[in-house]
Amino acid sequence: MKAAAGGKPDANVIIGKPIELPHIDGIEDFKRILEKRAAGEDVMDAEVARFKELSQELRRQSEIMMRALAQMMPEEKRGPYREKQESESTADTSGG
Repeated sequence: MKAAAGGKPDANVIIGKPIELPHIDGIEDFKRILEKRAAGEDVMDAEVARFKELSQELRRQSEIMMRALAQMMPEEKRGPYREKQESESTADTSGG
């Protein structure tokens, strides 16, 4: 391996189309609530609910990003983010 010998490793760089995610309204609340919790301040029920809502949206966007990145990878490198084949989808829901 070239890198181990002090050289530069061989690499393939694939650049795909830009991945655009929608802006999350009120995302600044996430940081504020995190800071409040870290400081040991009381967090109101409405803030806890907002934090959960924002966390869920961030997870959803992470999933979108990972699936988009996986589509740029060879099929065998996509792991859990590869698109399921029709036969796999049927097998997964058969309950057997």
